[in-house]
Amino acid sequence: MKDAIFDAAEERRHQILLSVRQVVASYAVYWHKLAVDSTIFIVTGSIALAGFALSTTSPTRTMLISVCIILALLGWAGAYLTRLIQQKTEEHQAILIRLDNIHGLLEPGLYLPNESVYPQHWRDTGEKHIIDPIFRFCFLLLGVLPFVLGSLILVSGWT
Repeated sequence: MKDAIFDAAEERRHQILLSVRQVVASYAVYWHKLAVDSTIFIVTGSIALAGFALSTTSPTRTMLISVCIILALLGWAGAYLTRLIQQKTEEHQAILIRLDNIHGLLEPGLYLPNESVYPQHWRDTGEKHIIDPIFRFCFLLLGVLPFVLGSLILVSGWT
């Protein structure tokens, strides 16, 4: 009887951990998608603003400088927001690693002979900065594109 109660409690604990893992994994995916969506939004706005500035028949220098300042602010704000989103994603990834560690997915030999389910370098992923290629691409777009567009606007307006 005592073993049955212990087994039921252990099963309940296991179900709770799995539910928590599903929710945290969903949050991690959500924040990742939010980074891409916000990058697309800001990049599209930057291109539209640059197109407006370049299509004007007689742009003034004040207008061109204003557009360049707005582009620079869009790039800075986008990079800042992407960094905040990246921090949230890293927090959720660290929680997932801890939950997977509880389930023994990082322990060699527990599920597979002489190896773990996950690669061993994932063990300390939660404690250090993760270099995610999606975030790197978002930072590149947000950091470079608005400034390149601003430079093109200034060059085309001054000639």
